[in-house]
Amino acid sequence: MNVMVVGCGSIGERHISNILNLYPDFDLMAMDISPDRGEYIKKTYNINVFDNLLDAFSTDVDIYLICTPPNTHISLALRSIENGAHVFIEKPLSHNTDSIDDLIKKAAKNDLFIYVGYCFRFDQGLTFVKDLLNSEQLGPVYYAQASYGQYLPEWRPCQ
Repeated sequence: MNVMVVGCGSIGERHISNILNLYPDFDLMAMDISPDRGEYIKKTYNINVFDNLLDAFSTDVDIYLICTPPNTHISLALRSIENGAHVFIEKPLSHNTDSIDDLIKKAAKNDLFIYVGYCFRFDQGLTFVKDLLNSEQLGPVYYAQASYGQYLPEWRPCQ
C-alpha cells in the first residue's frame, strides 16, 4: 500500500509515526513545502519526502492523508481523488462548504473513500451519550451544552 502524508506538522508527523509502527510494510511517503520540516521528517523517519505538490501528486499513491491547513483540504482532496486515491482528511473538513458536494460526488463516482479524522468519534463516553439519546429513553432533548479543553503543552509536549 502506497501512502502519502501531505503536511508534516505535528499531526502529520503523528500519522507518520503511527503508520510506521502499525503498518511497517506500507510504502510511506510525505510532502511538506517547508524544506526544514521535510528534511527533519526524512532524517527522523527515513522516508521519501517531497517538497512540492506536483511531485507528490505525480506519484503512485493509494491513500493520501491531508494534514494541512483547513483552507487547503478540499483542493488537495480533489487532487487525490483525481489521482484515483482514497483520502483521509484531518478535521475540519474545510473552512467553508464550497466544493464539498463536488468532492463527495467525485469520490462516489470513482468508488473512493473519504474519511474525516476526528479523535473523539469513537470515544466511549460520547458514544454512550449518543446511544442514550438515540434510544429516546430520556424523551425529547431541548438543550445540551458540553465543553472540553486540553492544555496543549501537556498534550503535545513538542510544541
